[in-house]
Amino acid sequence: MTSNDINDMMLYGERINIEYKEATNELPKSVWETYSSFANTIGGTIVLGIKEHRNRTIEQGRFEVTGVNDTDKILKSFWDTINSDKVSRNILMENNVECIDYNDKNIIAIHVHIFDRNTHREGLTVARLMMFGNGLPVRDRFDNIRMDYIDKTNLEADSRWSDRLTYDGTWENNLFNFFMRVIAKLTQDLKRPFKLEGMERIDDTPIHKAVREALTNMIIHADLLITGVLKIEKYEKEFLFSNPGSLKLPMEDILHGGNSKARNPRIQNMLRMIGYGENIGSGYPTILKTWKEQNWRKPILIDRTELRQVDLTLPMVSLLPASTLAEMKAYYGEDTYNSFTANEQQVMAYVWKGDSVSNMELQQMLGMNSLEIGKLLHSMVDKNLLNQESKNRWTTYNINKEITPENRSEVKSEVKSEVKSEVKNQTETLTNSEKEALSLIKQNTQITYEQIGKSLSLGVTTIYKIVKCLKKKELIHRVGSSAHGYWVVNNSESSEK
Repeated sequence: MTSNDINDMMLYGERINIEYKEATNELPKSVWETYSSFANTIGGTIVLGIKEHRNRTIEQGRFEVTGVNDTDKILKSFWDTINSDKVSRNILMENNVECIDYNDKNIIAIHVHIFDRNTHREGLTVARLMMFGNGLPVRDRFDNIRMDYIDKTNLEADSRWSDRLTYDGTWENNLFNFFMRVIAKLTQDLKRPFKLEGMERIDDTPIHKAVREALTNMIIHADLLITGVLKIEKYEKEFLFSNPGSLKLPMEDILHGGNSKARNPRIQNMLRMIGYGENIGSGYPTILKTWKEQNWRKPILIDRTELRQVDLTLPMVSLLPASTLAEMKAYYGEDTYNSFTANEQQVMAYVWKGDSVSNMELQQMLGMNSLEIGKLLHSMVDKNLLNQESKNRWTTYNINKEITPENRSEVKSEVKSEVKSEVKNQTETLTNSEKEALSLIKQNTQITYEQIGKSLSLGVTTIYKIVKCLKKKELIHRVGSSAHGYWVVNNSESSEK
């Protein structure tokens, strides 16, 4: 990890898996609470030597790099404590901890991976009970778990569902009965093309297999020892599978396939014996492959750590529906719409109907990492294409339909003429760094934050704040994307293109 990586983390990183701590002279005790939280959920990085002011924005100085004065002392304290009986288990190796030189200050990054519990709590008798037991013993032993199937298709007025399967006393509510009943309900409306092999009709499709795999995965990966619901919701153009627990593997390993870490291996074996479940570690990649072949939006697998719940959404909607495409082109104008990048178009199509999206969801949808998605979203918010909403550590994004690009162009033309008459007074109030940055932008309208920082010997975060001030004072504005656009200096006719 380099100083540039630290800059990117501060600018674009998701706060859900990054924790900053001031550790100038000693190791903060709160490190161990964060270590435990990351190890038991989705993993993350603890950064020592940066103080985060959570009531401030990035522009207001959210992050303050304080540094670590004595890294040897802090590291010794860390390793002594993690290897003592004060911490339940050390899951880190030396290469999980690194020191970074950040503008002549020392920073320590601790990379915490997910702890794999191989506790073998489930016995064969318990697995048999959950799968094939009578309703009353199952409910007595697993009173913490409910099973619920809800069909929300073809809803009538004031109806919450058109069909539902939960315990009502008419069936033995073990996993096997629930599984078989739900499978039939999930797949009954899926198209079955007429196909013959010899004289026998074959009406099982890859979509049917993928839906069965999703239901199988929900059951074999559920934590049956915590309170929760095995829930399936069926919509007109979507399936939602939800189970209590958390992901046992990092997302990268799940997407790649080849590994199997079922929480309920005996139940997994029972389902395989009756013909359900793909080969080891191939289930989720099989679902992804099927959805890609249909040109549908990518399935989204989310570990909702705050709810101790895992959700898998299978949307049966085109990546870019024709109706949505037509609406967006009509709204923005075809030329403006075509100037958006392919990733921007996909994000906008996803949220166009009023939905919101998170960094984590887009990572799966676009196949990019957290920082890449962060940069994309930051750029789209900066261009007024998206609104950003933050709640605690969670940030979501939705479409901004209040200002169109055409309106923004007109507004900037009006502001530009006003700025020309006032720009002299404004430039007199600029700091030296702001004046130098403005001069560099005048000389090179395609200059990057990194290039400005290098010329002024300042960090990218500081340059970001300076440029924000220049934009706020209406001295400059950006045309196009962060990667392919250019700067316009509002008081310089020669700089316009």
